Amino acid sequence: MAIDRSPSEMNELVRNPNPEFNNEVLFLKVLIEGRASLDEYTQRNISRFFYSIDGQEINQLVFKYYLAGNGQKKKNEQFKQQLLSDLQCKELRRSEIDRLNYTQKDLTRLFVVNNDCIGVGYVNYAEKKGKDVYHISLRPGLN
Repeated sequence: MAIDRSPSEMNELVRNPNPEFNNEVLFLKVLIEGRASLDEYTQRNISRFFYSIDGQEINQLVFKYYLAGNGQKKKNEQFKQQLLSDLQCKELRRSEIDRLNYTQKDLTRLFVVNNDCIGVGYVNYAEKKGKDVYHISLRPGLN
């Protein structure tokens, strides 16, 4: 599965705003399982979120800190466009997506709202303490 492990620490940032994907075997913690599913990968100091729609390919929601030309820390928040394009709830407003932070709390809430909106069942593992479920990528590039 493709993952961008770009650092977020100021002294390790690069000037390239685009994600740098590597194919790796990953264990993804399932947060929301439904027509719109949300998974999380955490290891040491990185946390990345992945999603899939209707059981299709699992992709990373892209968020990356980078260094601008003036030396300031900037954010690539491509995940917001991904969500606008792929989530099926027509009632979600761009302003709601624009206010999102790349956090488990915000993304979980959005996926719950989306699944409720389209009237499908889902399981919210994020609120079930001690009930962790994982997706496993058996080989890099395959789900």
